[in-house]
Amino acid sequence: MNRILACFAVLLGTSLSLSAGSYSVYVGYADSLRSAPDFPNPFAVGETIGAATVTNVFGACSGGGCDSGAVMIVNTGSTALSVSHLSVNDRANGAIYDIWGSLGLTLAANSAAIFLENSGNNFDSSDFGGNTNPQSIAGFDPNTNNCSTGAISLLAQCVNNSPIVTFTVDGIGSDLFDTGHVLDTGGFDTANYLHNHSDGSVSFNESLQWRAIGTTGVQDPGGVPEPGTWLMLGSGLVAVASRRYLSRR
Repeated sequence: MNRILACFAVLLGTSLSLSAGSYSVYVGYADSLRSAPDFPNPFAVGETIGAATVTNVFGACSGGGCDSGAVMIVNTGSTALSVSHLSVNDRANGAIYDIWGSLGLTLAANSAAIFLENSGNNFDSSDFGGNTNPQSIAGFDPNTNNCSTGAISLLAQCVNNSPIVTFTVDGIGSDLFDTGHVLDTGGFDTANYLHNHSDGSVSFNESLQWRAIGTTGVQDPGGVPEPGTWLMLGSGLVAVASRRYLSRR
């Protein structure tokens, strides 16, 4: 039940409060190999998101730059949180990214932690030829019809393969579904397609700005509005979330 409530809470744009504190979970995609405007921000210790400051970054861009999924946990409460584990099940490519080990992280109030690749491109969650492949479906479009948006996003091929972020906060384990398919960039490798960016440019860059997990995907490379706006979307998102969650059990 905690895991169902966690999914619904994030979809509603509210902080989770399944432990002594409360927090929000964001996802993005970080591509610094190619030029584009939507690289996740914040992305370094000392940078801020709302009232919170990034205090921990687990991983670093390596080699020629980042080509990595990205997850951020923000402590929105007034008490410290203990984060002991985080992993990502990228069901579209069959990979489980459990690369950060035993965290032992104490996340103070109004602070954030970011998780990304930590050796080579070992969190390249958009790179696959595996289970989804929406580009093979009639009508596929890298901007308007894929696992993030359009008719294809409603097919079982996408619904049943959204990435899952698993983590433990204050001893409580939660699974959140990336129903916007941010970590797997729409369920296909966006580096192979020209697609739109928030400044109106079109390129092969894969970057997707932070957004609350379970909201929007590649059709919104610049991320989503503030939490107050997400609430207006809440009832419809919960209806979709419940159908998707139940289809996975």
